[in-house]
Amino acid sequence: MSLQSKQGLRNKLANEKFRDAFVASRIAQTIAFQLRVLRQRNEMSQAELAKALQTSQNAISRMESPEYGDRKSTRLNSS
Repeated sequence: MSLQSKQGLRNKLANEKFRDAFVASRIAQTIAFQLRVLRQRNEMSQAELAKALQTSQNAISRMESPEYGDRKSTRLNSS
């Protein structure tokens, strides 16, 4: 990241609304990445994980997608 980009980001982060959205976006990206890595580390397909969690493969795909957005709408059934 260039110095100019860093300074621009620093200026934008001074805005509380922007900062909150930025942090939420970073958290969503990190969670999605961690879910995928943990699933792959355990050598499970999305379908296998979905079966173990009693949900759909599509729900797992959405949870692993940082672009999906609102993870609150992706609900897992609890046993």
